[in-house]
Amino acid sequence: MKYAQINLSGTYLETAPLARPFLTAGRGPVFRFDAFLARVEHLLQRKNVDTVLIDHRMDFRVGLPGALDAIRHQLERLRGAGKRLVYYARSYDTATLYLASPCSERIIHPLGTVRFQGMARSFVFFKNLVEMNGLEVEIVRRGRYKSAGDIFRLESLDESNREQHQAILEATMRSFKDAVRSGFSKSESEVEELLGGRVLTAEEAVEAKWMARSATKSNLVEEWRKAKAREESLRKVKIRFGKGTKVAVLVFEGAIVDGKSRRDPALGQSIGSDSFLPEIERLKKNKSIKGVVLRVSSGGGSALASEEIAEGLSELAEKKPLVVSMGGVAGSGGYWIALPGERIFAEPDTITGSIGVISMLFSARETLKRHGITESTVKIGELADLGSPFKSLTERERSVIEEDVDRLYRVFLAKVAEARESSPEAVHRVGEGRIWSGDDAKQAGLVDETGGVDSALEFLRKKLKAKRIAVRFYPIVKYSLVQRFIMRNAAAVDVGMNRILAFLGSLTPATGVFGSFLLESQGKPLAIMEEFAHYR
Repeated sequence: MKYAQINLSGTYLETAPLARPFLTAGRGPVFRFDAFLARVEHLLQRKNVDTVLIDHRMDFRVGLPGALDAIRHQLERLRGAGKRLVYYARSYDTATLYLASPCSERIIHPLGTVRFQGMARSFVFFKNLVEMNGLEVEIVRRGRYKSAGDIFRLESLDESNREQHQAILEATMRSFKDAVRSGFSKSESEVEELLGGRVLTAEEAVEAKWMARSATKSNLVEEWRKAKAREESLRKVKIRFGKGTKVAVLVFEGAIVDGKSRRDPALGQSIGSDSFLPEIERLKKNKSIKGVVLRVSSGGGSALASEEIAEGLSELAEKKPLVVSMGGVAGSGGYWIALPGERIFAEPDTITGSIGVISMLFSARETLKRHGITESTVKIGELADLGSPFKSLTERERSVIEEDVDRLYRVFLAKVAEARESSPEAVHRVGEGRIWSGDDAKQAGLVDETGGVDSALEFLRKKLKAKRIAVRFYPIVKYSLVQRFIMRNAAAVDVGMNRILAFLGSLTPATGVFGSFLLESQGKPLAIMEEFAHYR
């Protein structure tokens, strides 16, 4: 027997951080999907490796169901190739059971537990805090489901927002339940029993045949060694695979912003159009690259930057085939930049859609006054200080912003209608800022197929009429010695950053929470991506 080991460890990312780390590189280790996919492709070609051990570690964090879909789908491919998959976890929860469902054997630590407790998402609202601290928030939106500003606008979920998030949870729960029931050969009642709150000890889980056995990972590996099993190391597997016609997987991961890419305090990794467009141009000019898969993992951001990127991708699509693969989330601007793709693939639980527009402006006039800070403005032109954080909106100013948001929404609808061969009226009916699961988005006509990045690559291969393809990921990220040092010592750097933020927060409760938003807006309307919390 020859086996290989794949570790599920760290926070899920599609690829290496694209925004250059400066003050902080992130929090702890990362799990890179591109590296995982390359290892899977390597194992698919290694006929002498008959067993794959999947080690699910305690620090593994995947925030979105669509990202779990992507990982699970690759495990299904390994199983379909005849590999014996052994899944090891100290304890199994909803997400772990879902990932383990394609595996031949599941092993649990003797002190572990099995629970399938369902899914929940909590929302925090800052409306009262904003008012208590004298801050004013002006929100203009098109789409009753466009909820990015609700944390400042409301005290709780409104009917529309509750409707869309409930639908997302129900769609995800259906796919998770179906996978667990079929993968573990369990009845509906057995799954519902766990969903009702029952927690199984390791011994009970083995007895009920949820688990094959209980053991520590070291015990398992030692048994294999005694049986003369040999391990295939995956350390030197390069993040590229295949031979034949060259194609690229171009990864876009993060919020969409104007200008250069950066690591934003509020939005995290933010990809600027000025940084991403040269990557598109390089692929367009690279004659050896015959086709491109755009892998999108973004909740959106700037409409202007989204359109600039979409235009660049449209020009690329005129030169060579462009196919889109959606990751955990591809909503709002993330959906906008997917439109030039000839074919759009989404994971079953990708969060997508969010066809709507929102603009937010913050005024700190009263907050500054409470701290003894006053200001004076000199201007020429009635709207010269539109969006200033030192004043409230006038009726004229609000009408100007309303018109701009209306215009952007009409443009968004028209772009989608043209790309999806529909009408603005039909798109509006599935738009209004509503988010959809990948499966539901397909039914609504927003995506073409459900499937992973490998499905998109297979479509591209057939489009190119190629027998085989050689895949490489872009952008190719290179770090300096200083940046690599920061990444290796990210935890220590984060401690320092936390102390700085704590100091800012001590000045006034509102400063720590909203300071980054005020800095980012710079007196202009601010579009903020929707963030999706961990589903448990």
